[in-house]
Amino acid sequence: MYLLELKGSNHALAVAEADAVGELVDEGRGYALVREPDVTRRLAGSHRVSRFLGESGAGVGGSGEGAVGESAGGSVEETIGAAVEAARGLGVSFDGSFAVRARVHGDGPSSAELERRVGGVFAERARVDLDSPDDVVRVVVSEGRVLLGLEVCETEGFEGRAPTEKPFFKPGSMSPALARALSNIAGGYDGATLLDPMCGTGGVLVESALVGGRAVGGDASREMVEGARVNLREFCDGVGELFVGDGRSLPLDDSSVDCAVTDLPYGRASHVEGGSAESVARGVLGELCRVVRDSGRVVAVSDGWLDETARSVGFEVVDRFEDRVHRSLTRRIVVLSVRDA
Repeated sequence: MYLLELKGSNHALAVAEADAVGELVDEGRGYALVREPDVTRRLAGSHRVSRFLGESGAGVGGSGEGAVGESAGGSVEETIGAAVEAARGLGVSFDGSFAVRARVHGDGPSSAELERRVGGVFAERARVDLDSPDDVVRVVVSEGRVLLGLEVCETEGFEGRAPTEKPFFKPGSMSPALARALSNIAGGYDGATLLDPMCGTGGVLVESALVGGRAVGGDASREMVEGARVNLREFCDGVGELFVGDGRSLPLDDSSVDCAVTDLPYGRASHVEGGSAESVARGVLGELCRVVRDSGRVVAVSDGWLDETARSVGFEVVDRFEDRVHRSLTRRIVVLSVRDA
C-alpha cells in the first residue's frame, strides 16, 4: 500500500486521480492511501509517493503493507507521542543514511519537532543525513491521524511544459497538471489509446503520451493540428496520431479507442463552425459514445454541467468536479462511461 501526499489545489480531483491508478483505500485532508498503484506513473495531484508503513503505532507485516491503527490524540504532545510510538513499532532498516520529513495539515506540532523526535528513534539504527539521505521517512499529520511512509519518489513539477513554454501556444490552453490528471482519470496510460477530438495545442495528448498512452487527436483547425504535432515532437519524440476533422464526425471506427478527454468550446472562440455550444457538445459526446469501447471512460470539460447532454447520447455519469480558473470562469468536469445496452 502507498501513501500519496496530495496537492491542495483540488482535493477531490487529486483523490479521483489516485483512485484511477490504484485501489483507493482511504483519504483525508492532504493524503490518500492507495493499494498497488504504478508509482512510476507521475501523478499531477500528488507531491510524492511513499510506501505506507503504518499509523499511530500500527506495525507492518512482512509485505510492507501497514495496518491502519487507532487515530492519534488531539494535543500536540499526544500527536508527537503517537508518531514516536509508530516509529518504534516499525522494523524498518536502512542500507545507508536517512532523514525524516514531516507535513502537518491544520493545527498540530511543528514539522521540525516531529522530524527531530521521530528521527531520534531511527537514529539508533542508521546514520542521519539531512542534506542528501539515502532514504526519507515521511510523517503526515492530518485530522488527528499520524501516518508514516518510506518515500519512493516525488512527482514531477510540470513547469517545463507550461503552455507558454511550449513551441506552439495559444491563450486558454489547459495547464499540463490538469491535462495529466484528466488523462490519468480517463485511463490514458500504459498502452491505452486516448482520443482528444478537439485537441487544440495537444496538451492532453502530450501528457498521455508521456505516461505510455497511445495519443490520438483531431481538431477542426489545421493550424491547431500542426501546432499539436510540433508540441508532441518537442516533448514526446513525435509520438501520436493526428487528423484534421470535426469532432462531431470522427474518422474512426466504432469502439476503436480505449478512452477520451475533450475540452469543449467555452469562454473562447470555437473552431467548430455551425451550431451552438450545446449542439457542438451533443455532437461530440455522441461521437465519443460511438468510438470509445465499452467500459471505457470519457472525461468532458465545459463551463456548464453536461450531465443531461451526456445521458441523452448514451453515457452514465460516473463523477463530476469543479475547477476554478478565475473569478468569472469555473470548469465543470464530468467523468462518463458508456451505458450498458
